Amino acid sequence: MDAYSRCVSVLSASSKTNDVGVQVCTHVTRCFGVASQFQGCQNKMMEMPQLVKDVCHILYFKHLTRLCSVATECISSLAVDNMLQMMMLQAGVLWHLLLFMFSYDFTLEEGGVERSEEANQQVSLTF
Repeated sequence: MDAYSRCVSVLSASSKTNDVGVQVCTHVTRCFGVASQFQGCQNKMMEMPQLVKDVCHILYFKHLTRLCSVATECISSLAVDNMLQMMMLQAGVLWHLLLFMFSYDFTLEEGGVERSEEANQQVSLTF
């Protein structure tokens, strides 16, 4: 957990997708998302309030689209438990998720716009 918190703390507006800290955050966040499906892991995660804060902090860096996508998946996995939901709400996750939701253009697919995951933020941030 300390290594994860350290990697989250070094993220910045100048971080790139191929930075070591970004890659560590991506993989560890994905692991936490999978682990949250098990009751024993959920109980342990409730004892680590910094985990929820760190996952929420990742959402500040919208330019790291893959990492934000993994973080939103982790948040949805963590939301299965009421106590973890409350911890996320207290950490301010709702605000970040609303910003992602309001920036989504549902007409993109209908408009026939050619897109790629690298060039379009909406494609890479599907929920």
